[in-house]
Amino acid sequence: MTTINFRPNHFRDSIPPDEARELFRLSVGYVEIEPFSYCNRRCHFCPNASMPERQDRTNNQFMPEPLYRRILDELASIGYSGQIQFGRYEEPLADRVIIERIHQARQRLPKAYLYSHSNGDYLTAA
Repeated sequence: MTTINFRPNHFRDSIPPDEARELFRLSVGYVEIEPFSYCNRRCHFCPNASMPERQDRTNNQFMPEPLYRRILDELASIGYSGQIQFGRYEEPLADRVIIERIHQARQRLPKAYLYSHSNGDYLTAA
């Protein structure tokens, strides 16, 4: 269960950027990042099963690295210490780019809790 920590300042037409960053830092404890789009499964309960653009397994879309670095930099600028989950509708271990993305996140966000889930298909005993 996720707790949302709303504050009265959230409900205004405009918020100065510094104040908005502080509200984000105080209120958001969970950020999801999908480094790429590929998943090797089509589970009936997952939106991938019914999304044509996700069913084309040859069309793996990667998040551009500059965008990824910008997300990390902006989270680092507020001292983000919440959870970062890698993946939602993709299999994070299907591409080795995840290793570099996790390494980059750990360097930029040393207090964040890094998390990922996997269907386990790409794990080996070695």
